[in-house]
Amino acid sequence: MAKRFRPASRRSNWKWQPSERIYATAELNSTLADSRNMVYLAIKARMDSKELTAWVVEKGKAGSAKGVKSLTLLNVEGLRLEHLSGAPTEIAGGAGFEYFRVSTHGAQWNKVREEFAFGLSLGKLEDADARLFVVTPEG
Repeated sequence: MAKRFRPASRRSNWKWQPSERIYATAELNSTLADSRNMVYLAIKARMDSKELTAWVVEKGKAGSAKGVKSLTLLNVEGLRLEHLSGAPTEIAGGAGFEYFRVSTHGAQWNKVREEFAFGLSLGKLEDADARLFVVTPEG
């Protein structure tokens, strides 16, 4: 039986870290970093939606805040980012955003859980509006 998810979600505040060239948050805890949650990214930038989607899929790296820089430097895959055709029903979508489901399984997510911190690199795309949403199961 599929778990029902709360219609409300927790949006994390990002901090742009210019020296690391990543967006990062250290607001996670054991509840928010639970792999049973649904985790989404909403990203908006000054480019059309197809170009932005291709950019994120090809150049975006997601993982733990400490580990995402290594993922970028070594050009290895981070957390899987699956593009969605629209805003997930569990979150309040904003105009102009592209949405991605973040994989919450595997070694990279385990690092997020250990650090309670999530990081996102978008390469040279530094002026994006990137938002992280965590939707927890009911009950």
